[in-house]
Amino acid sequence: MKTTPVQYFSNSVYRTSRIMRFVAELAEVTGKRENDFLFIEPYSIGDAIHTLGLLPRFREVYCEPEQRIILLCQQRAFGLIEIMRYADHFVSADLAPFELHLEYAASLHNGLTPQLPIICAPDMHALGKLGRARLNPIASKKSLFFLDQDDAWIGPSIPEALRKSTEERLAALGLARGKGLIVSAHCHTFDHLPSAFWASATAIIKERFPGLRVFTDATTGAPVIDGTESISLTLAEMIPAVEYAGAALVVRSGLADLLAHARANIVSVVPPVAAYKFAPLVPQIDFFVRTWFPDTTVTDVAITEADLTSAHIVASAFKAFPARDFAPCT
Repeated sequence: MKTTPVQYFSNSVYRTSRIMRFVAELAEVTGKRENDFLFIEPYSIGDAIHTLGLLPRFREVYCEPEQRIILLCQQRAFGLIEIMRYADHFVSADLAPFELHLEYAASLHNGLTPQLPIICAPDMHALGKLGRARLNPIASKKSLFFLDQDDAWIGPSIPEALRKSTEERLAALGLARGKGLIVSAHCHTFDHLPSAFWASATAIIKERFPGLRVFTDATTGAPVIDGTESISLTLAEMIPAVEYAGAALVVRSGLADLLAHARANIVSVVPPVAAYKFAPLVPQIDFFVRTWFPDTTVTDVAITEADLTSAHIVASAFKAFPARDFAPCT
């Protein structure tokens, strides 16, 4: 293994703490060998996307041929495997009951070694010590993984068979290419915005673009928005589905990060600060969650109230239909 900064607790009491014993048990469940690197993503889809995109470069810098990279993530993020297969082994689990335990363990880490898992908790970037240094999540994860800031982040890769099957499925519903809007109003980071807000926004969009068909992604069990059709899409299907439909309306969440490079007309709604479950209450001007890619196709629209005025603002962010002649995500 290449020389790296040391991430080890030496004779610290934390080596035998119950939390660290729990982390060791998690590592054992994944089948981790002594020299394998284990990344634990206990939180959102977006966090998993940020980490997965850095693993190809991490492998180049730190892994010998016999060393594997293992990713342990939430079950809801497991669908990323098909389009971001950048780890050697993937394991999913319901980590929600243990998020704070893992976050605490992450705060103890100060280096890098395969002996201890690399735990990617939000306090390591968005709102924590790296966040206070004004680093965005991807930049901070590069720091956490001991990568250079100019190292590349690798986006999703859509298998041709997946693209074809997704497009055939939408065509079978009678949807013409570039004449659809897929709406996902569900997320884990924010409290849900009122259904009336989504119904108003989609009604205004349909009025502005006659003939547009609007679908609610009901995969997570979210209620179908009034005036829209229901569809269920896996995480892997989201990019080809949105590129075929031509447009998407989502909450500013991990899904917006997934669609960051999709070649389509995409708007994400940044809810009021009060709707954010895990952030301190600060003025909206000081706390603006956004898509973290400089070349993104996503347009972020911050709202202060989930009302009719905001619905008009969101609707006005959409460009002309059919969607622009984008090259598809590869």
